[in-house]
Amino acid sequence: MNAAHIHLIFNHFPIVGGMMVLALLAWGWLRRNDSIIRAACGLFVALALLTVVTYLSGEPAEHVLERTSKVPENLVSPHEEAAEFALILYSALGLLSLFTLVRYARREVPRVLSTVLLVVALVSVVVAGRVGWLGGEIKHDEVRSGVAAPVVGGSEQDDD
Repeated sequence: MNAAHIHLIFNHFPIVGGMMVLALLAWGWLRRNDSIIRAACGLFVALALLTVVTYLSGEPAEHVLERTSKVPENLVSPHEEAAEFALILYSALGLLSLFTLVRYARREVPRVLSTVLLVVALVSVVVAGRVGWLGGEIKHDEVRSGVAAPVVGGSEQDDD
């Protein structure tokens, strides 16, 4: 296993994990259930830490890619910049979640705070999704705009 493997494994946590915890937080917010909101906060703290690991594994993954193939720098730079922004957002979300857990450990989380958490979480997940999309363009020709995907099956049939 090399740095590229590690990056590819961890990069799914901020996106997929973020969507799942966002759904949990939204459910807790809609139900006005403090226990669910607190559970989501705890999971966002964990996701923030996993996002740090994902971000830190990116540069070593790029070096592996440079050794094994030509790296399209015009695709790597936007991915790196978006990843830095996602790291900032997830760090803020993790800190806000930790603050919520500590400050409101023995009393109800204020509605305005849970709403702020929900908005920051939504923005973080959307930005993480964009990071994933940009990262996918680096090695996956099929997701690049303007590039036709190869025909699977090898033969074309007429629809006559």
